[in-house]
Amino acid sequence: MLLSGGPLQRPIDVTDPDLLRNFDPWAGSFVNWNEPAAMGHCTWECEVTYFKRGIEPATPYDKGDLRMIYGLRYCLGDDGEPGYVHLAGQTDKFWPENVHIVWDGTQAGKWHPSTLSWKAFIERMVAGQERGQ
Repeated sequence: MLLSGGPLQRPIDVTDPDLLRNFDPWAGSFVNWNEPAAMGHCTWECEVTYFKRGIEPATPYDKGDLRMIYGLRYCLGDDGEPGYVHLAGQTDKFWPENVHIVWDGTQAGKWHPSTLSWKAFIERMVAGQERGQ
């Protein structure tokens, strides 16, 4: 997984197997599925891209032999809000590259309330970079 944009000084590669399992795009744990699609005020936005080794078609976002399989945008909420996740729709960046069996049905192209665990994960990644980790 690669985090980029927002307050990040450089992209962050996330390779920890536990984090990758917890935030697997097929699990959808970055979205609060109990809430309807909605968007509120955000403080900053970053992009999250997922990669996999394999024979998937090449994309402009690949990293060596790692193929980009899914991308989304995350917007950090303010006032304690968990933030919002944008799942790419047909007219959005990443749509042609996304594996379309991952959250592309009626939810694609919309912002959704995120989860507090996703927000905490993103904040830890940003804070780690600020501390030089």
